[in-house]
Amino acid sequence: MPKIVQCDKLFFRAIEDFKKIAIQIRKENHLLFKNTDNITEYELYKIELEKRVLLAKEVLFIIEGWLNSIANVFMIPKTLSPAIPILKYTYSQVIGFLPEQAQKLGNISAYLSCIIFDACVLSGAMIDFKKASITSVGIIDEAKLMVHSKISKLYPNLDSSKAKAV
Repeated sequence: MPKIVQCDKLFFRAIEDFKKIAIQIRKENHLLFKNTDNITEYELYKIELEKRVLLAKEVLFIIEGWLNSIANVFMIPKTLSPAIPILKYTYSQVIGFLPEQAQKLGNISAYLSCIIFDACVLSGAMIDFKKASITSVGIIDEAKLMVHSKISKLYPNLDSSKAKAV
């Protein structure tokens, strides 16, 4: 399954990119947020950026785990079909902040779609789009909760009404 191996490499690179970006943003935000009484628009923007980067990192980790669990072509459609809507959602969350990273997510989504389609053709499998959609919404919601928790721990004095939800 050379395409799966190649896709895993794309995920690894994307995760590494988002890790580096997250570290840089956290350093910048740590310096910004000494006083959380008067948060500027720029500071809110930086928090929002950090949330979106953390979200992308979380969902990429999850999908990479799914990729690593693939043992044969028959597992691909069922295991990976929820990844496409997750990647598309993540792309939409990142595009306005990090267009280069969003483009990478779009490329990964397209590559993964081809892998899933090829696996369906080879195995005769059908994708249950309703089930894939339900799974993807659950994963996204779970990732959002994890991000909210991390942001709350990093910035305990941040008024959550001022910071937008991801």
